[in-house]
Amino acid sequence: MEPMEKRLEEMKHKFEENSLNLQSLLEEKEKLTLACNEEMRKMHLMAKDHIQKNFHELEKCMLNLESYKKEIMLEKCESQSGGKRRKVLDDRNENNDLLQMPTMEQARTNEHVMKLLEVQVWEKEILHKRIILLEKNLDEKKVLELDMNKRMMEMTEMSKEKESDMEDLDSLNRMLIVKERRSNDELQEARKELMDALNDTSRQAFFGVKRMGELDIKPFQDACQRKYCSEEADVKAYEFWSLWNDYLKNPEWHPFKRASGMDIVDDKESNLKDLKNELGSKVYNAVATALLEMNEYNPSGRYAIPELWNFEEGRRATLKEGIKFISNKWKKQRHN
Repeated sequence: MEPMEKRLEEMKHKFEENSLNLQSLLEEKEKLTLACNEEMRKMHLMAKDHIQKNFHELEKCMLNLESYKKEIMLEKCESQSGGKRRKVLDDRNENNDLLQMPTMEQARTNEHVMKLLEVQVWEKEILHKRIILLEKNLDEKKVLELDMNKRMMEMTEMSKEKESDMEDLDSLNRMLIVKERRSNDELQEARKELMDALNDTSRQAFFGVKRMGELDIKPFQDACQRKYCSEEADVKAYEFWSLWNDYLKNPEWHPFKRASGMDIVDDKESNLKDLKNELGSKVYNAVATALLEMNEYNPSGRYAIPELWNFEEGRRATLKEGIKFISNKWKKQRHN
């Protein structure tokens, strides 16, 4: 589930990043469109102003020209002298020059307006190309966004299916755990009843009940008989056995070390070293065996635990072996 959730989270992050990029492109396109429209509006207003201004100037010049024509005609009719006629011609030429001045100004203005129009058209073309590019990018982003949405939906659906499968497996696992505990309880109860039945009979040579963590007194007796006189050997053996039995029951005494991933008895522990030097290896081995059994079966309580035991092979006996032993014993008793 973790790789799928991680993949889904990455896709969500990428989707959010693409959404931000898409929003940024949309905003940039909107700004460019507004800027383009604003420039076009300004361009049209400027052209309109220039045209109106030139039109007014032209209209004014035409009115002046008409007025001058009328004056010239009147003067022509009234004046017969050559000097006056020359003056009229000079005035007319002067008026024509005056009339041409606004026309030249208008031409320069029109030329300036045309240049502005060309610049505006060029800028508009650039903006238009950029808008087309942005629209293309937007289309690609939208396709990617749709694909991301589709894949996210698929991943979400797969995640839901996996969650459902995990819930089913978890439910099955809990059910199996309950059954296992129930079966284990039944097996433990059967082992207990079998041990009770074996306790009622005398211990057999190869099968019976052993108290795990119980310290065997015989190695102490053998060692003390070799070391002390017969009168005090049994007393010394019991004293040593009782002392080490108290050590075994003390939860604060933990003479173990780790080796190959398991607990083993630390033979360098001072008390154990003294015991081995004083009473020998067999007594030391008896204490070490009791320590290991106690650590395995009841490390916190530190008291002996009964267990089905195969004395012949020196191991824990199975329930099947115990049932077979009781069954064979019952058959022998019935035949007898």
